[in-house]
Amino acid sequence: MRFEERSEIIERYLRGLMTDVELASFNALVKEDAKFAQEVDLNRQLKSALDDWKSMQLRKKLRAIQDENDRRPAVQIFLRSQWKAIAAIFAAIVILSGIMISRISSEPSMEDLYVKYHQAAKPIMIQRSGNVNPESEQFGKGMQFYANGKYHEAIQLFSEKSNNTASRFYLGVSLLEIGDCTKAAQIFEALQNEKVNLFVDQSEWYLALCYVKAGDKAKAINQLKRVADSQNYFNQKASELLTELDPKN
Repeated sequence: MRFEERSEIIERYLRGLMTDVELASFNALVKEDAKFAQEVDLNRQLKSALDDWKSMQLRKKLRAIQDENDRRPAVQIFLRSQWKAIAAIFAAIVILSGIMISRISSEPSMEDLYVKYHQAAKPIMIQRSGNVNPESEQFGKGMQFYANGKYHEAIQLFSEKSNNTASRFYLGVSLLEIGDCTKAAQIFEALQNEKVNLFVDQSEWYLALCYVKAGDKAKAINQLKRVADSQNYFNQKASELLTELDPKN
């Protein structure tokens, strides 16, 4: 969303011009996008400061003084100095807001980072033969749903084979794809703690992505450090994501 579009939406919100539907969408966006939420808060503070300034009706008072003392040079000098002070304050507010908005815009949100680094795990293609057992056949059907982006159907089939490590891993990835970070994280945590399975590296990496997707920065940083400091296949990606998520460290 462009800066002009965001500004227009925020202005409508602050002026109370939104419909119930628009307000619901706006509140959802604030919850999902930390950067947008910061921008809304900044505009709210600026509006409050300007409203307070307007409420003082300083201009009205100064004009009244100017009308009464139009021929007094001292008063005119006082008025000019006051207007300069007001102009300086207003200019400072504008400059400060520009700096803050620029800073907010330059920092990627956790959702931005998730989109940048997330990639669904590649599906495992099952080669069919005449002697396929029921468990492998069911896993193969689930994998077909997964490969076609039908994650809800895949979840149903993978859930029925919870003792199968591959099914559990792809169940976790499918849950992550539909946005259920809590359940996905529980699966990846269990898999990474088992140590002896083919999906430990992937589980550790996708657990970090779960935390990023959920907006849990502290857990995301700890998990990314764990991956980055190990022999994990994804340690390079984890290091890069960690640098963007926590530039100070």
